[in-house]
Amino acid sequence: KMKELRSAICIQCAYRSHKGREIFAVESALKEMKYKARPLYAMLQAQENKLVDITLMSSGLEESMKLAETDLIELEKELSLIKNSKLKYWDSDRITGAPQRYLTKLLKVRLQEQQKEAQLSFENLKDEIAKCQVRKREMSRQIRNINRELIPLT
Repeated sequence: KMKELRSAICIQCAYRSHKGREIFAVESALKEMKYKARPLYAMLQAQENKLVDITLMSSGLEESMKLAETDLIELEKELSLIKNSKLKYWDSDRITGAPQRYLTKLLKVRLQEQQKEAQLSFENLKDEIAKCQVRKREMSRQIRNINRELIPLT
């Protein structure tokens, strides 16, 4: 009976020490993986911050594009009115920002110049928005790649 009890205690001690070593090995492996994953978490945070910045910049550009588009439409309306007009003078606030009376021919030339400039800036805004969208997709792709790399480490 005593021999059985000693044998049982010996087996239990061996089992507990084996499980203890196993738990210690798992905990140390987890610590090592967290240490390896730390730079990836920092990179992930940096990429997410860049994505937020790009998103804010993109939304600001879209707002300015809407304003430029409405301004361009108003400019085209006024220009079409002036082209169809037979008056010698025309009142406009487009050139100086204050309402003034101009010769219709002069105003037509100036408004055509402004229309070209507005069209050019509108196209540039479109290009910038497209570039922001590309950068946003690139950042999202990089974030997904980092998350894929983190899966085995966590």
